[in-house]
Amino acid sequence: MNVGDTFILEEHLRLQSADGQYNLTFPSGALMRITRLYTDRAVVRGQTRDEWPAYGGERSAGISMLQLQGLVAAADPNAPRPRMLGETPEGGIDPRDPGLKWLWEDAAKVAKDEGYCGIYDQICAKLGIPGRPKNYTANIKIGQVTMTGKFLCHSRDEALDLLRSELKDQGILVPDGAAAEAVES
Repeated sequence: MNVGDTFILEEHLRLQSADGQYNLTFPSGALMRITRLYTDRAVVRGQTRDEWPAYGGERSAGISMLQLQGLVAAADPNAPRPRMLGETPEGGIDPRDPGLKWLWEDAAKVAKDEGYCGIYDQICAKLGIPGRPKNYTANIKIGQVTMTGKFLCHSRDEALDLLRSELKDQGILVPDGAAAEAVES
């Protein structure tokens, strides 16, 4: 075991941040890297999936050598990498594929009928899948002119795509890199 060695978590792991101030959750499938080794403990770095955005992202955490040895020994270098939550598996269908639109619409109807809208919205956000349709205002700035459209759709990206499509239908070319934003309205 050396600094720089990597391993993949087979199940989620809760550790204390390297500075000892926060508890961090590293999800199953996270690629972890050993950044420091001491006689009785180590510091590892990997991608977290915490509810608080300020704590999410790549973070460092302390771990006992005994616990680290168990994780590293269990890692099979030839095993396929576990799929991260919300990650489309190789050969899988992207959740934004138009062929799945019916599925998300039905799921949103069930959530509404059963009173689970808030929970459903949280699940969609964590998985990165289209949520319930909402009203969005999309803006694209071309030169000094801002084009605006209001849409009932599943995501900010979808709202921007719909506005780009409308502008294209009207013969307006949207240059790559044009300032664009969509907000829930």
